[in-house]
Amino acid sequence: MIDGVASEFPRINDGLIGRKMRYVYASRVAGYMKPKPLFDGVIKHDLENDTTQTHELGRGRFCGETTFASLP
Repeated sequence: MIDGVASEFPRINDGLIGRKMRYVYASRVAGYMKPKPLFDGVIKHDLENDTTQTHELGRGRFCGETTFASLP
């Protein structure tokens, strides 16, 4: 468990699978929409610094599973 915020579908950079990861991204569960499984933000976990940043979409806005798009 990384933190107490409900989230689903954690993702990493697929190009680095098998290596130590610093960042993990996940969709944040919209707790106020129970029992519907909706996501209202994206959480970025920094595993080195033990910090978390959240990008909130705003009330009534939802997203799906996160994906990782690396720089070209």
